[in-house]
Amino acid sequence: MTELLFDPPWYLPAVIAGLGIYLFIHGNRRQDAKIRAAGGVVLLLAGALFFVGRVMETDREIAENRSRQLVNAVEQHDWTALPSLLDPKASVAVLNASIYSDRDAIVAGAQAATERYGLKNIRITSLQSRQDGTAITVDIDALSDQGLTGQPFPTSWQFEWQELSRGWTLMRIVCLRIGQETGPNLGRQFPRGE
Repeated sequence: MTELLFDPPWYLPAVIAGLGIYLFIHGNRRQDAKIRAAGGVVLLLAGALFFVGRVMETDREIAENRSRQLVNAVEQHDWTALPSLLDPKASVAVLNASIYSDRDAIVAGAQAATERYGLKNIRITSLQSRQDGTAITVDIDALSDQGLTGQPFPTSWQFEWQELSRGWTLMRIVCLRIGQETGPNLGRQFPRGE
């Protein structure tokens, strides 16, 4: 229900506004002040719904935007912005195997990987999110240019956001695919304490 209020589909305010215009014109033609006033109120409601939908961010939008910021921080090699998006106890995993178990290890691993593979120009090709209570999962497919291959390289990731007392924080990153590689062998792609 809150999704309809804070993130309505584009047509919902348009339909409500159309109804308001109809009522206003109909009331004006019949010289009925009550119907005309009702049309005005419905128009104001449509305007308020449009405004709230554009100004207020839903929890899913917050998680999606922060996921984009994280990808951008890695792409820009912004090693000061990256830690601010991660919980101190955040982890990186492939399937059920943990790769990095805290924020500092994640940042160090991201730095080492971008240098080793010449990672640049990350483009998100797909982003989908789903919310389950106080958890939001954001699935991202991305293409990146890597200095070694010169070809766009596909990857798939899952970001698990958790709502804590201080707001939404990224708790877990799961690598689902790098190139054609999936499964536990993905762990070989991640630099370790070098």
